[in-house]
Amino acid sequence: MPEPETLINPVCAVCKKPVSFRKSKHLYLAVTRLQNELKELVDDHPGWRKNAIAFTNRYINDGLRDRALTRDLEWGIEVPKEGYEKKTIYIWAENVLGYLSASKTAAEAGNTDFHELWGKDARHYYVHGKDNIPFHTIILPALLLANGGGWHLPDRIVSSEYLTLEGRKISTSQNYAIWVKDLLDHYEADSIRYFFLANGPEKKDADFSWREFVYSHKGVYRKGTGTPRKQQAVRPQAAQGRGKGRAKVILTVVYHRQPNMERGLIPCQH
Repeated sequence: MPEPETLINPVCAVCKKPVSFRKSKHLYLAVTRLQNELKELVDDHPGWRKNAIAFTNRYINDGLRDRALTRDLEWGIEVPKEGYEKKTIYIWAENVLGYLSASKTAAEAGNTDFHELWGKDARHYYVHGKDNIPFHTIILPALLLANGGGWHLPDRIVSSEYLTLEGRKISTSQNYAIWVKDLLDHYEADSIRYFFLANGPEKKDADFSWREFVYSHKGVYRKGTGTPRKQQAVRPQAAQGRGKGRAKVILTVVYHRQPNMERGLIPCQH
């Protein structure tokens, strides 16, 4: 991607006025000074997911860069430092530090020592998608190390590959998703757990297919456990119209809006 200043006659996409460049002073996290500590962290944790180890090592080997922690935005957490009153904190810096604030709130609610949650005997597991790896293996530990408070660093990075739905990217904003609580209305929790343990995107991208899920539920899980069905098996109804034939599961995509999944379900026709 070219640098902004190399663009020829750039204009604003909204107002169509010429783009102007201005100097802006920001606060940076000196990640480069922590490169050795971050390298040691990843080397000392071979139990991280392989994609997390590979991605982090590639980042480090290519040479880390200091990261700006402030933005020229009106929306966000204000910077509590003189001279930076009109700036806000970079969203991912505050996001990962949310683990600290959330655990403090939980400790107070549960009458637990907050510092024990971040002490040497604690065990921290971070579960997320592979696109969030650098924020949990570089940004978060860099922030904790830079503070110098002896905070507990990540023990396990459980970074999954991507999961698609019937071959397409899942998008909650476009209501193209399947909600767990709706699945639970029709299938046993253990059946759902079994399917995702057997087919989850642990080592490579995976796809959720209604055909495979119903097959797993009826042909593998229930036969293997003898568990009675919670409800008559169902298949999704396509948003674009009903499918043809008597297939147990429809092969087109399912669109539905949270939380009413019933609109997209009809009984299986055996």
